[in-house]
Amino acid sequence: MSETSSGESPGHTSETNSPDPSNLIVNYIPQSITEDGLRAMFEVYGQVERCKLLVDRKDGHSLGYGFVKFDKADDAAQAIAHLNGISWRASARCFSLLLSVF
Repeated sequence: MSETSSGESPGHTSETNSPDPSNLIVNYIPQSITEDGLRAMFEVYGQVERCKLLVDRKDGHSLGYGFVKFDKADDAAQAIAHLNGISWRASARCFSLLLSVF
């Protein structure tokens, strides 16, 4: 593959390879949270463009992580500031959400 004068492959700039600050991956989601519940948790901080809770194809149970895409990066930053590390107890287990830009 050829490279541009800056050393990057055509079509790949540092901008296109960097994470989208409005797109979050959410880890350690309790089994009791539904996709609608996940969306509601994040809509407090701004307009959610997309929300996806990953589930097992066979039994439909949550895999414990998902993705939330905000319309605005500032709203995503607010969600991270307020929800990252939030803890609660469910089914004799303690959960702490872990959010990061994806």
